[in-house]
Amino acid sequence: MFAHFTSTYLTKQDVHSVAATCDTDMRKTVLSSYFVALAALEDENGTNIPHAPALALLSAAAKGDASVLALFGGQGTNEVYLYELQSLYDIYE
Repeated sequence: MFAHFTSTYLTKQDVHSVAATCDTDMRKTVLSSYFVALAALEDENGTNIPHAPALALLSAAAKGDASVLALFGGQGTNEVYLYELQSLYDIYE
């Protein structure tokens, strides 16, 4: 099933680009399901796991053509940020 999803939807784009075309609730389901399945398959020894194309930003950062940083500030002053942070944690747990 994972191989079919990867070959059908992730041949030319990453899972985040696919999920961006979905509504908010479905986006969360697609991303969390994808990463749970990927982690489970990676835990199995000898499993041939199909991979989507690498994320452009991470590929550029690995080559030294881009930098990645995290900026935190102000997230705790508005409850919307707390809900967004909880949602991100739920997806990428």
